[in-house]
Amino acid sequence: MSSTLPNKPTTLFEASWEVCNKVGGIHTVLTTKLSSAQKAFSRYYCVGPWLAENPAFHEEPIPQDFAAAVEKVASMGVGVHYGHWLTDGEPTTFLIDWQGLIPQLNGLKQQYWENFQLDSLHTDFYDIDQPLMWSSAAGMLVSAFAETQKEPILFHGHEWLSAGAFLQLHKNEKVRSVFTTHATVLGRALSSDGSDLYGKLLTINPEEEARNHGVITKHQLEKLGATTATVFTTVSSLTGREAAKLLGKQPDFITENGVDPELFPPFDALCLQHGEMREVLHNFMSSYFFPSYQFDLNKTSYTFTMGRYEMHNKGYDVYLEALGSLNKELKDAKDPQTVVGCIFVPGDAVGIRADVQLYQTAQHHIRNLLANYSSLQQRELYQNLWNQQEDTSSPSQLLPAHVLDQIKQLLLRLPRYENVPISPFNLRHPESDSILLAAEKFGLTNSAEDRVKVLFFPAYFDGFDGVFNRNIYDLVSGCDLGVFPSYYEPWGYTPMESLALGVPAITSNLAGFGLAVEEHAPNQKQWVLEREGISNSEAAGALMLKIVQFIKSTQRQQLQKRMEAYQAVESFSWTILYKKYKEAYYHASQTPA
Repeated sequence: MSSTLPNKPTTLFEASWEVCNKVGGIHTVLTTKLSSAQKAFSRYYCVGPWLAENPAFHEEPIPQDFAAAVEKVASMGVGVHYGHWLTDGEPTTFLIDWQGLIPQLNGLKQQYWENFQLDSLHTDFYDIDQPLMWSSAAGMLVSAFAETQKEPILFHGHEWLSAGAFLQLHKNEKVRSVFTTHATVLGRALSSDGSDLYGKLLTINPEEEARNHGVITKHQLEKLGATTATVFTTVSSLTGREAAKLLGKQPDFITENGVDPELFPPFDALCLQHGEMREVLHNFMSSYFFPSYQFDLNKTSYTFTMGRYEMHNKGYDVYLEALGSLNKELKDAKDPQTVVGCIFVPGDAVGIRADVQLYQTAQHHIRNLLANYSSLQQRELYQNLWNQQEDTSSPSQLLPAHVLDQIKQLLLRLPRYENVPISPFNLRHPESDSILLAAEKFGLTNSAEDRVKVLFFPAYFDGFDGVFNRNIYDLVSGCDLGVFPSYYEPWGYTPMESLALGVPAITSNLAGFGLAVEEHAPNQKQWVLEREGISNSEAAGALMLKIVQFIKSTQRQQLQKRMEAYQAVESFSWTILYKKYKEAYYHASQTPA
């Protein structure tokens, strides 16, 4: 098959609810492959929702090429905002305002029922109706534009939220389309409630289960997207297997997710960043734990997990159970090593704890005092080197008595805990928070005797979190090991991003990325955790052994593992993986309308 698209079509519209609107992993997919998409098409346009706040969008006047199409959809109640997405590559972008379709919503639903038997009678406005109107409006715009063109154009929509566009475009002979599902609606719903999805996959009645789980409209939209598009793709063979049963459609192509390695620092810079961010983590740990008790930061390892708050799907339950077992093992062995398990998962937080702010203020004040007097001592020692009458080995009075007294008084005012709180943030409903409950269940209490400390950070780390004031990539680069033992993960960007930052990562064979490792990066296969057909407790035991294997390795061995992780991500570069997208587009363009 040709590695390049034919001369026609040269126009691609790519639509997602996550254009200029970061929600989850699809935002990462779109932004990291922009360079490849812009090289493949002379006219590449992103299509997203016009929201109350689109801070990453710069609006510009509608160009003449689109004037007729925009005017046509305006008469239908669709507003169009044209401009550029303020991200790397700054792609030309259309943000669609669907508010004008609200009076027509019932008629739109009736049309979809009559033509496609879409059951949308009792849908929630914010959950389903908004994306249905947005995607329908996006389809109207693309259809109107296609009518002004001599040659066919391509439309690519992601997830069920874009499905309305396919219902608008299915009879337009000038548009060839591609639909991608990143995770099936029903698969996510079934796995979230603890069902053995893959064990009972072949016996599932999709329509019945979708109704039982309250996702029937989303499921039907997803199925319609897969069956009405010219080409259907999924992001992994795992999701393809799922879609074949739940959607009744075998994917035409597997379009795996990639990264743009150029967006990440080179390895030598990452090594320096690792050291700097490790100090940031050390500083926080000392301010947070040391008022209550102390441990040796030089013998501390940092593990982490991150992602959406899906306790079972993301494997946070297995991670915490593994940490609980590790804690018991280290305590029984009287091992002096400390392992910190950081959970960077946005949750229902209502601000930082007041005592944490006090700890950080106190630490800042004390460090300033120490820095000032350390500078004075260095000057004194240097001067003494030149004075042969002085004994340079005799200690100098580092801190005057009144300063020492000031520091001691400050330390006495700091709150102390027998069990240091699991989260530095206030949670709206801590009594029912799944992560806090699981930590307690597995004996992770952050007591002085615990060799494993758990910290739950239910915040978005964009540089304004109030604790670290760093972005999430900075924090990850300071950690030693990423842990992602997912039960349901159609792809899994988080372990791939971890590798790109030179941090080894454990993934699972129920993650699309975990399965892809065997093909693209076999030297990382040792970090793939078996989860299919295995109980949580068995998986947690195996996960603990993998964590032990890493933390007990020497510094030199860990550096080697970091280098291998960094090199492995090259195999997931978009320069390699975007070829599958191009094949899907080529196939769509050659398929008769």
